[in-house]
Amino acid sequence: MARWLLLMFLTAVAACGPLRRMSFTPPEVAVYEVAVTGLGLTGGSLDVSMRISNPNSYALRTTAGSLDLMLEQSPFGTLEVVQPIVVPARGDTTVTVPMTFSWSGVGAGARALLGRGSVTYRLTGRLRADTPIGLREVDVSTGGTVRLTDLMR
Repeated sequence: MARWLLLMFLTAVAACGPLRRMSFTPPEVAVYEVAVTGLGLTGGSLDVSMRISNPNSYALRTTAGSLDLMLEQSPFGTLEVVQPIVVPARGDTTVTVPMTFSWSGVGAGARALLGRGSVTYRLTGRLRADTPIGLREVDVSTGGTVRLTDLMR
């Protein structure tokens, strides 16, 4: 009986070996397009398209997330990721997340949209990813410039 228990224990430990050797590298998130989808008296709506790249040897599945969008260093709105996003192993996927904004509090970003050919953006927040080695919280911090022609469809 003792040998059988020892054999079962060693088998269980050996089976966990590959999972233990797996590591988690956070995915990279980059905004590649922001499109104005509606404008009104009180605000408007945007579609923010992002590319998520997964450097891991296993697929990732986001389960939730909240990302703050800033334009010209002014808070513009929050993107709520509520639909699952699957990113293949060592691959990437694109996702478009809609958001609404109000004109109050977006002055600098709105002025840049109307007065220049581009805006600088900053996207920060957190995504939750389901992996074979458990849930992981992924901090997102990315920025760049989006041309005005990319914003108007």
